Amino acid sequence: MARKVKSENLDEWDSSYRSRASSPTTPKRTTRSSSKRPSEVAKLSERSPSSNKKHKKAVKPVRIQDEEDESDDHGDTTVDLTEGAEDDDETLVEKQLVSVQKEQQQKANMLKNEELTKKQEDNRRRERERQVRMKEHREKMRLQEQQRQEQERHEQESHEQESQEQARQEQERQKQALQEKERQKQERQEQDRKKALLRQQESIAMMHSVKQRMDHERLEKERTEAREERNRQLAEEKRAQEEDAAAKRLRQEEEEESDDDEEDEDDEDEDDEDEDESGEEDAKTGVKKTESEDSEGDEDEDEDEDSEEGEPKPNGDETNSEEDSDSEENSEDDENEYKEKGNEKVGEKEKVNRNPFLGANVPNLAKPIVDGSGCTCLRCLKNLAISPVFSCDFTDNPMKCKRCTNRGRSCIPVPSFALNAARKLFVLQRQHDAANPKIREAIRVRVKADAEAIADRIRLEESNRRQTRDDTYRAILLGQVGIKHTQEEILKLLRASLSRRPADSTGSVTSGQVGQEVENNPEVMNQLAYKLGLSEELAFYDVYSLTDPDLLAIIPRPVFALLVIIPLSDAWHKDREEEDDPKQIYQGVGPDEPVVWFKQTINHACGSIGLLHSVLNSQAADYIKPGSDFDKILLDAIPLHWAERANMLSESEPFEVAHEAVAHLGDTSPPTAEVADKLGQHFVSFVKAKDGHLWELEGSRKGPLDRGALAEDDDALSPRALELGLGRLIDMERNSGGDLRFSCIALAPRQE
Repeated sequence: MARKVKSENLDEWDSSYRSRASSPTTPKRTTRSSSKRPSEVAKLSERSPSSNKKHKKAVKPVRIQDEEDESDDHGDTTVDLTEGAEDDDETLVEKQLVSVQKEQQQKANMLKNEELTKKQEDNRRRERERQVRMKEHREKMRLQEQQRQEQERHEQESHEQESQEQARQEQERQKQALQEKERQKQERQEQDRKKALLRQQESIAMMHSVKQRMDHERLEKERTEAREERNRQLAEEKRAQEEDAAAKRLRQEEEEESDDDEEDEDDEDEDDEDEDESGEEDAKTGVKKTESEDSEGDEDEDEDEDSEEGEPKPNGDETNSEEDSDSEENSEDDENEYKEKGNEKVGEKEKVNRNPFLGANVPNLAKPIVDGSGCTCLRCLKNLAISPVFSCDFTDNPMKCKRCTNRGRSCIPVPSFALNAARKLFVLQRQHDAANPKIREAIRVRVKADAEAIADRIRLEESNRRQTRDDTYRAILLGQVGIKHTQEEILKLLRASLSRRPADSTGSVTSGQVGQEVENNPEVMNQLAYKLGLSEELAFYDVYSLTDPDLLAIIPRPVFALLVIIPLSDAWHKDREEEDDPKQIYQGVGPDEPVVWFKQTINHACGSIGLLHSVLNSQAADYIKPGSDFDKILLDAIPLHWAERANMLSESEPFEVAHEAVAHLGDTSPPTAEVADKLGQHFVSFVKAKDGHLWELEGSRKGPLDRGALAEDDDALSPRALELGLGRLIDMERNSGGDLRFSCIALAPRQE
């Protein structure tokens, strides 16, 4: 086969020759030389970078060696360009290509299988590892669960042991507390027994001391009266002697005057000298009497003090007391003597003497003339003791002076034992302005000294009389206390027998009405309180005095409330109206109100409502038995207004039954309903509430009355509580000129 030689000269190249490959419509023919070119080898599709499969490696095609390669000198290959050769080459190339593709496909499949196998092995290995880990995890969790259960079991056991230990300790503590409480109760009972015995001994000792003091005072009084009687007799004897001496002196003077008419001038001069000497003696006597009158009040006071002490007085004091007695009892003789001699003679003849007050010459003052009638005012007498420049003119009413009338107050008459001296003093004081200026200062000093002496004497006598009266009352009350203690057993038996009568024996009682009042008696109120549900750890006690420490010591402390029955006097009625008129009726309701107040709509139930106020509003409410009538009344009353509370209480059958069961008890017969209405007595409860204030509670007022705060250690019977409560009513009645008559009992811890 002839081949066409390729020309190297481009210019000589025949452009008419074209191959089929150059034709646009002819497919490109692949020759052996072109098949060797790697760029023309069929390529596998490349995987995306995000694919999980392993990228396939490009298969390098295998070169197919021809039988012989023909090339020219320049290395160019020449082929036969015949048509048959071209077909063979194409077929061969296609076969080779198919073969290569199969090989590549097999290799790719092998690689894929290897990768898949390797991947499966990895998966199986990972699965085995996961199973191992899961097993280890389950084992670990099982062990942890066992440990947790074991720990919970141990904790539960320890908790049960602790609970048992705590329960055992609590039982032991309660047992010890019970034993301690029992021991304290026994000690308290023993102490109360000792205190009761000591109080009884003190009462007996006080009664003996009061009796001894009263006997001593009686003896002293008898001695004083005997001494005064002796002094009076001596004074009468002395006055008689002075009268005889004065009469004798007058007779001698008359005889001398008749004889002097016949004598010469020398005798007349001697008579004049005798008269001068007699005048000087009279002046001296007047001065001595004035001094004795000036020391009148002081000597009386000394005499009273000496009579109380029971000690003998010195001679000088006895002499002064005798002179004082003479100056008081011989006033009429002194007045007659001054009338006879005349004021001019006394004013002209004075003797030099020292005044104990002024330190100057004391004139011979005349005795004041007293008519012996009328009264004197003690207020004016005390004013004279402060300022002698004072005037007290009595009006037509002998019990009322002008000064007290102008000041709108009542006179206080001077006691009878000092009335005569006071009359002399007032008469002497009226002569002050009209007296000689030389003796005016002496009169002023004397008036002041005499007024002080009389006032001190009155004060001392009043103090002694008051002390004697208080001692007598105290002895009587202590005797009554002793008698009451001896009668308690009999009264208890009697009241127990009476209380066993049925409640309806007194008659049928309609709702809202009771038959009669209850007595303000500790035994009655104790029975009523216990029936309504108050614990027997508390009790009511009689209050015999509000000021005496010995009588107050009988009452146990603290006192939770005072229940007092008071008559409605004019002063108290006026005060109640002034306090209640501007107020509206109390509207408090709910658990936040300080006290629970009941408006009284039940006739003759003042005492029972006073008991409710005393128990429900004080610390005694802590001693109410649960489920009792007291407890039910309190719980029902708290959410109600005043009208609903009153209706609830009037419809309470247990309250009515308890009231009627004790209404017939007491030391006195109960008054009828008509008599009780006329008496106008009111039960008032003074309570120290839980807010620390003193409250005055009464069902007939417009609401509870807050009387002020009390200290933490003050109870309802403390001085502060009495000042704000019951003492205020006592002072009100005393200022109006009356005397408050009341009966008081105290709610306090029970005394064994």
